[in-house]
Amino acid sequence: MSDDPVLARMLRVKSGLRAGGSSPHHEVIATYWTRSENALFAFCRDGLLLDPEGVQRFIPFVVIADAGYYNRDMVERAKRMRLGSTPEPLSITLTSGEVIDLPLNVHDDGMPDLLTIAGLIEQRVRIFQAEQRREGCHRKSLN
Repeated sequence: MSDDPVLARMLRVKSGLRAGGSSPHHEVIATYWTRSENALFAFCRDGLLLDPEGVQRFIPFVVIADAGYYNRDMVERAKRMRLGSTPEPLSITLTSGEVIDLPLNVHDDGMPDLLTIAGLIEQRVRIFQAEQRREGCHRKSLN
């Protein structure tokens, strides 16, 4: 396992995430798999890679404005799914206003991966933003 505590947490939670993945242009740390064994997206060091086995699209963490974790609508969606309604995707909002929907698994007990994955994305976004601020401060002090 990695010395990255967020990655370690990602792989401990019950979800469709599995360590690793491949991309010629990005360092993939974990890939999200559906129950039917399709790779939907991957967590990279600096962003999300959508459709890692097909027409890839990279979304840097810096352009994610809302990962859906603190969104009341997402909590309500998770509750509805827990009660047996149709699975709903995780909606991520980018700084451009674009909304990206990520379909996620629902476990046999009815619990969706919705808030789990939203929380992990939120953590990665915050970590990346903090690193960017630290690097910016470091660069300013060198000048």
